[in-house]
Amino acid sequence: MPRLGGKTRDEYAAARRLLLSPPAPVLVQGSNDELYALAARKARAHVGETLIVHYDTTDAGKGSLKLPSDYPRSNSVSEEEMQNWLEDLVKWWQLERSSRDNDFPYPHGSRLRLFGGKLNQIDRIVRLLSRDPSSRALAVRVDPLRDFDRNGEEEAFLSFTMMQVRKRETSRDVYSVDVIGFDGAQEFSQWWPVNIGGASTVS
Repeated sequence: MPRLGGKTRDEYAAARRLLLSPPAPVLVQGSNDELYALAARKARAHVGETLIVHYDTTDAGKGSLKLPSDYPRSNSVSEEEMQNWLEDLVKWWQLERSSRDNDFPYPHGSRLRLFGGKLNQIDRIVRLLSRDPSSRALAVRVDPLRDFDRNGEEEAFLSFTMMQVRKRETSRDVYSVDVIGFDGAQEFSQWWPVNIGGASTVS
């Protein structure tokens, strides 16, 4: 019998399991092509774990948005058509208003630039960072009042839920902008180019 107020061996074992740290986040980084292939592979191999993907856009060039070489393609569609499709899709997701707002109120543009029908979160971020670096430069893409239900059973909302924008000085009076996105794992490989393209329009 255990002492009064003591724990059994099973209780101590359970307590030790609770104190054990979960697997560390998986970190991948690289250029657009190699990073897409690596990140997609890691996402499949580490289901349920935290994946940190570091993409430095400085090697891509200003305004460059390229479909990764390993992105799924159709034999009946040309490379030019695929590239145009990606650019058009990124532009549509960034629209402030869409004809589908009533039945599909999830595009990034309306959530970022017209949240709740009135708040431009991007303008707010720009104003904050135009003064000094700030940890408050956040934008959310989930609206709990519209997207959540009490039991969490019949919800539909974007996997790309929020982002934080950080400004850091890389040399005297020269700054870089980091866009930190929080994304679920749903259809990671399909949505990677679209989400990266959307984030680049912010930075």
